[in-house]
Amino acid sequence: MNRLFKKKADFEALLEAFRHPNPNLNEEACLQMRAYWPKETILFLTNNLDSDDVQIRRKSVKFLSTFGIQIVEPIMNLFISSEKVVLKVSCLKVLIKLAANNNTDDFFTKVFSLIELAIKEDSAEIILSVICLLRQLGKKGLPMLIKLAINTDNILASKAAITAIGEISDTRSINCLNQLLDDSALDLILRESAIYALSNLESN
Repeated sequence: MNRLFKKKADFEALLEAFRHPNPNLNEEACLQMRAYWPKETILFLTNNLDSDDVQIRRKSVKFLSTFGIQIVEPIMNLFISSEKVVLKVSCLKVLIKLAANNNTDDFFTKVFSLIELAIKEDSAEIILSVICLLRQLGKKGLPMLIKLAINTDNILASKAAITAIGEISDTRSINCLNQLLDDSALDLILRESAIYALSNLESN
């Protein structure tokens, strides 16, 4: 594909290339779109985040994350303004991918308020996605993971948080898991998760 697209019509051709099942064609199209039509591309990709087509959603999440830290605020605004679970989860997945390459204090400061909102959601999908984001943030996300782990009223969230804690090597992780295991009333599922997580930490 020619890398020197100058006409607006070429953007439409790139959109077709993005929708094509060939991943190499998708990659090339997105490089061109980002280079020459960044604003239009961000709008196009964010509009896909609640698409019924799972492949389009996944590609949009992937390529939105390549815009780096500049995309954080638009993604956060989209999450806050929407009631759609699919869209909210997609927004969190963009942030998870961003966190893998931008795990800085600045990034954490930007997303912290969104995380606080997201963990109050009723949707299990959203909660699990938030926990994935916190796990990706590592030690920066650990305090919030600990809060989720010890709040055993929500078994699903607590179990996922315990698993995530077991992947973050830190004395706070060990202390949290031991605290849970010291609770004789701890749910059996959570106890098994805590034992496994603690074993994982001690073996690393």
